[in-house]
Amino acid sequence: MRKFLLFLFILISGLAIAQNSDEKPFLSHLVQNKFYDEGILAGKSALTLPLSKADRDSIRYMIGICHYFNKQFDSSIMYCASITQSGELYDKAHTLASFQNIYQRKPDEAISLINSSKTTDSIYKEFALVQYGVAMLLKKDYNRYDSVAKNFTYKNYALEKSEYSLNEKAAKLKGIKLKSPVLAGISSAIIPGLGKVYAGKPGQGIAILAMCATFGVQAWDGYRRHHDIRDPYFIAFGSMFGLFYVGNIVGSVYAAKNYNREKYEGLYSNIILDLHVPLRTLLNL
Repeated sequence: MRKFLLFLFILISGLAIAQNSDEKPFLSHLVQNKFYDEGILAGKSALTLPLSKADRDSIRYMIGICHYFNKQFDSSIMYCASITQSGELYDKAHTLASFQNIYQRKPDEAISLINSSKTTDSIYKEFALVQYGVAMLLKKDYNRYDSVAKNFTYKNYALEKSEYSLNEKAAKLKGIKLKSPVLAGISSAIIPGLGKVYAGKPGQGIAILAMCATFGVQAWDGYRRHHDIRDPYFIAFGSMFGLFYVGNIVGSVYAAKNYNREKYEGLYSNIILDLHVPLRTLLNL
């Protein structure tokens, strides 16, 4: 009941304020007090009213901010990207939209937004350049990243640290030595567990080797005593050996793939985390 009454109050207040062309402070108040769901509802209600283009863009941006804090990134991108009137609001909205595409590991979408940007502000253009560089790293296009990084100025107080840090992370990404899934699988086919050791999982590799050796010895012992492959003892332990042997090969292949993914993902997460500081500084989030 309390939530329902709060909703009615916010909705009625939002409509009343919008009719008086003073909806922006109200929506800002909701965002500052973390009433994101209420802000979305009030903002959408305000958009149904006759408003100037500037006020409509302002409301769309605030709705985008609310969706961003709710981690509803696609909705936030939609509202932010719908702002077309040039100016600071446009710069903020498109910066936030491209960042969210990068956050979701959608470099092509981020690049498309950056390339279509009409910003003329030097700070936002520099931040767009940094985001473009991050998108190139996500695509593992290091040559294009190097071309982009040559244009970093290292002079903007909000971006200087991010630019230096990005270059350091780029160097680490270039230096990653990948594990070959094929080699991991072949190694485990020759010696069970060896592929796991190669993929950086020595404990798992030793455990697999011990299990395969145990079942293999037991299966051989059953066959040696009866010299009959139909012997239940041989069938039981031979089946277990075969299951662990095949599983060890498949598991080693995936272990090598996961090793590569984790190496990249750890650096990607740090790169995107580094972008949060200048983003929040520029957008006052």
